[in-house]
Amino acid sequence: MKKIFFIPILFLIFSCSSNDDSEAQNEATILGSWIGVDSYLDGESMGQPNNDRVEFFSDNRVEFTYDDITEYGEFGINDDILTITWESSETGLETYILEINELTETTLEWETDLGSEGILIETFRR
Repeated sequence: MKKIFFIPILFLIFSCSSNDDSEAQNEATILGSWIGVDSYLDGESMGQPNNDRVEFFSDNRVEFTYDDITEYGEFGINDDILTITWESSETGLETYILEINELTETTLEWETDLGSEGILIETFRR
């Protein structure tokens, strides 16, 4: 009886996998806690971030901690663009748009254009 039940389960597991939804793949990979290791502004090293940590949750919530401050928001990924909408922020800073340069199981690197301040590139590790 166990063999009869096991065979359909294997069939379902292998027949239901799909690589068509790249957004779901990116979100599944980005989920978890990341620690800041590098930051560059216009190519100049800003050093290792002080206690920077970002955590992405399966319900599309995000928590970002830096300098003993924690901010909360929601995120979405479309191709290589990560958009974070913060719950509490100054007017005009509610939405943060980042381009993901690298996303692996151990490394997350993104960049964002800070306007007149320059291009900020940050690297995180698990």
